[in-house]
Amino acid sequence: MIQTPTADSKKEGTVSFTFNKNNIWKFGALSVSPFDWFEASYFYYRPSDLIWEGNNVAGHYLDKGFNVKFKYKPKNNNLPYIAIGLDDFAGTGYFTREYIVATQELRDTKFSLGLGWGKFAGNNSFENPLSFISDTLDIRPSVSSNYDLGGTPSYDKWFRGNAAMFGGVEYFFPKFKGLSIKAEYDPYNYSDFSASNRLDALQELRKKDSDINLGISYSFNQFVTLDASYIKGNTFNISFTVGASFNRKLREKPSFNPTIQTRENNDDSKMVFYEDLLHNLNNNNLLLQTASLSKEKLDISISTSQHRNAIRSSSYAGSIASKVSRDHNINVSQINISHINAGVELNNITYIANHLDSIKDTPIEIIERYTKLDSGNKNSYKNHEFKPSVKFPAVFSSFSPALVSYVGNPEKFYFGGLDIQNISEIQFNRNLLLSSEINYSLYNNFQDTISGPASQMEHVRTDKAQYLKNTNLYIKRMQLDYIWSPKKDLYAKLSGGLFETMFGGLGGQVLYKPFNSNFNISFEGFYVKQRGYDQ
Repeated sequence: MIQTPTADSKKEGTVSFTFNKNNIWKFGALSVSPFDWFEASYFYYRPSDLIWEGNNVAGHYLDKGFNVKFKYKPKNNNLPYIAIGLDDFAGTGYFTREYIVATQELRDTKFSLGLGWGKFAGNNSFENPLSFISDTLDIRPSVSSNYDLGGTPSYDKWFRGNAAMFGGVEYFFPKFKGLSIKAEYDPYNYSDFSASNRLDALQELRKKDSDINLGISYSFNQFVTLDASYIKGNTFNISFTVGASFNRKLREKPSFNPTIQTRENNDDSKMVFYEDLLHNLNNNNLLLQTASLSKEKLDISISTSQHRNAIRSSSYAGSIASKVSRDHNINVSQINISHINAGVELNNITYIANHLDSIKDTPIEIIERYTKLDSGNKNSYKNHEFKPSVKFPAVFSSFSPALVSYVGNPEKFYFGGLDIQNISEIQFNRNLLLSSEINYSLYNNFQDTISGPASQMEHVRTDKAQYLKNTNLYIKRMQLDYIWSPKKDLYAKLSGGLFETMFGGLGGQVLYKPFNSNFNISFEGFYVKQRGYDQ
């Protein structure tokens, strides 16, 4: 609603980001809805009054936490949605609260009513109505016995202690699509809610003059919503949400209009056909690796980074191969396409050639019915007749600007800079590759960061600021990989070098991935050491 939850949730496949600001705090949350009945969020919170012990300055404190909500939607539309939620359920617990809430829509109006524990229990709380289950639910411990060093679920506090009611109403204007007004009953004590009654919490900011919050909301479209409200009788509050649903097409795929040019082949030379096939596939970013023609069957292997979907890229390659075959008066009834990556055949897809004559107009049902898919064999492409020569080592290199970011430092939510980045790959042969990322810093404000309080936990990302501000020219990554397939459906990799900004080492991976199954099994083992700050 405004400050209190409802039983609504975003549609399945939705990812959204919300930024909320008022005089008390800045608050940002990333939310995901993998299912219609489940929503989870990860938030950062920066109050304007609390002091961070690293520099004893108000407004530099930074906290983070996790929320989850489970929703039940009855089949009868006349019954309300019901949701159970856990907010800030692991960590410092400044927002720790649990709730059960029901939401009902009636024409242009939405009503919500809920029961909450934890931070909901402000001045108007009452004894826990769940006490009939067990007397242990009467008392909520001030600190969880499972608190440890933070980040662990405080399950011994959930749904315990006093409870409070909350709720609200939202009215949607029929003539102004996307516009609504709302009002809610807010039970929070703001010295406790988001501050846990810390001594440095400023009472002039957190005092409450009213339990009623009023707000207005406008959805510009399905992606962007702006909310403005007046909370606790004395504070202006604004929120901005941007999101998208990944459960549907966000944009149309580009149409496939290949450029095909073939030469006259007066002597019916098979080599001229292979060269035309190579030329036309490469011109359409479907890089031919090998090919073999025999008895109306054409086998080709390709490599492409432009199309992640193997069916799409193989059907495109097959369509081009079918057209080139006809131009050379070669009768091909079956086309087998395999994808090659680092010398490993990833799949083998078989098409009936005349189904590919106009692939963009071919119904997908025909392709699915008459297409055979298999994981292929590790060495089959090596036996092909046509093998274009590749001059090793092959070097690929590019320069581009790169944004470097550091989010979540206690002093400041965002530090950033601009680098020039060289990304390169050297292929010594099909299986052995050296990849690197080398950066030169043009501008950044990382020098403004200071080391925070020493964490008692093992330092994994704690020292990231020390790496970012230490040098102008640095090796971000330099990694040597050897990749091969010991047998069908089994893949392996050995790696060594500088894997990322902070760690280097050596290790490997073995992956068993049956092509037509919904599972795979993988084992990875790495030995790593922390790199020096100068990288």
